Amino acid sequence: MYQNMEAFAKEGVVYLELQSPLAGYEKPDGTPLSLDEAADIFRKRLAAPDARATGVTVRFQTTILRFAPNAEDQLRASFEVADKYRDPLRRREHGGTRGRR
Repeated sequence: MYQNMEAFAKEGVVYLELQSPLAGYEKPDGTPLSLDEAADIFRKRLAAPDARATGVTVRFQTTILRFAPNAEDQLRASFEVADKYRDPLRRREHGGTRGRR
């Protein structure tokens, strides 16, 4: 994520919207990260001085497959995650002045 922020910042991009779920990540020992743990990792990385210095705003999207047999359940679960983790999934300002007047 940071490498994308850095690369796009060099091209003058000031906003990225990423499709990156909080579920599905693992610890080095193979045990799953909780949603809270994953959200904390995103928060900390986005708050790091080098990430903030890019001047790139990052927002996250949650996605569902609307044709899936359980699409309505996916939608409910996705909404719950987006509601609970608003800060890393909605909008995160990184500071800097790139592209702002």
